[in-house]
Amino acid sequence: MHPDIVQVSNVWQCDVKIDALKAEHEALNRAIKSGEAAVAAADAAAEAAQAALAAAKATERANTRELDSYTEKRTSTREMINTGTAPDYAAAERQLANVVARIDALENTGLELIDAVENAVEAAHQAERAKRRATEDLAAARAALLARDAPLRKELGDVLPLREAAWNELHPELRPQYFDQRRKKRKALVNVIEKACSACSTFVPPQVWLDTEAGREAHRCTGCGGWILP
Repeated sequence: MHPDIVQVSNVWQCDVKIDALKAEHEALNRAIKSGEAAVAAADAAAEAAQAALAAAKATERANTRELDSYTEKRTSTREMINTGTAPDYAAAERQLANVVARIDALENTGLELIDAVENAVEAAHQAERAKRRATEDLAAARAALLARDAPLRKELGDVLPLREAAWNELHPELRPQYFDQRRKKRKALVNVIEKACSACSTFVPPQVWLDTEAGREAHRCTGCGGWILP
């Protein structure tokens, strides 16, 4: 293998390792932030569900009170009619009919409100379960970071000096080219598969492949700029 390829490979392997360590650490931190957002959303949803449940129960209680009031009025009106103590019999009959109609409506509403309260109770339970799951997921995310934080930092601390040494050994003329590959987020090293670059599928001439295989020269892909591996 050509010495230039060896030098580039040494730096590239270190950078790949560093990138992987940083990416893992960032992913662990993102999981925590995502978990915190999920907990906040679950808290809000649970609070809203409890408020909806309280409102449904309050409406049901108000309907029950009104129903009780009209039930008492129906009883007293019927008593006046039956005992003949109503000041105006016809008016009492009309009042009774209106009261009965209102009671029917309130009873129908009461049935609907019972369903509404039951649904609100279930929604509140679901919201609480979601809140517990979100809290557990957040705890797991924090535990994962706690378990990997120190090892990741140690691995990073171990590889950084190796990277610095590899960079110092890299030929000064290759450094700008390598830096440009990194800036463009492209691979520094590429393979040739079926006469084409593995990274960008650009055709690799046979002579370039032969030179690379023999270690006579270090070639770069004309498409993506990666150094071609033998």
